[in-house]
Amino acid sequence: MTLDGFDLGVGILFPLAPDETARRHMLAAISPVWDGNETWLVIAASILFGAFPLVYATLLSAFYLPLIVMLAALILRGVAFEFRYKSGRLRILWDIGFAGGSIVAGFVQGTAVGALVEGLAIQNGQYVGGAMGWLSPFALLLAASGFASATHCSAPAG
Repeated sequence: MTLDGFDLGVGILFPLAPDETARRHMLAAISPVWDGNETWLVIAASILFGAFPLVYATLLSAFYLPLIVMLAALILRGVAFEFRYKSGRLRILWDIGFAGGSIVAGFVQGTAVGALVEGLAIQNGQYVGGAMGWLSPFALLLAASGFASATHCSAPAG
């Protein structure tokens, strides 16, 4: 959640907003910066690819499934963020999409960092851990702590 900024926390807390006015205020708070936060993810991946292609290839093979899920969640978030203002009857659908995309993206980022900290199964420079090798109790714990910090940093003071 480090590279995606406080807007993930706003998205996670979005369903807890008491009314439409509060939801509009939450979206207005992240509106100027939320696109840039996803840009940092792309820049980090590009730098990793350019500077350390072997590490990039190894990590990509380890995280194919979670990265595809995260990208789908980020796309859903972006579409929901933009379409929410243009929709009347389906606004609740876009609210669910924004919150759900935030929750899934935060979960995947937290578990990926947890898997990196814990260590991946690599032999002879290749990932051998399987499709779900990145998912462990430690990774889940780190994802939960990421949720706690994202929601704490995004919660209104007082």
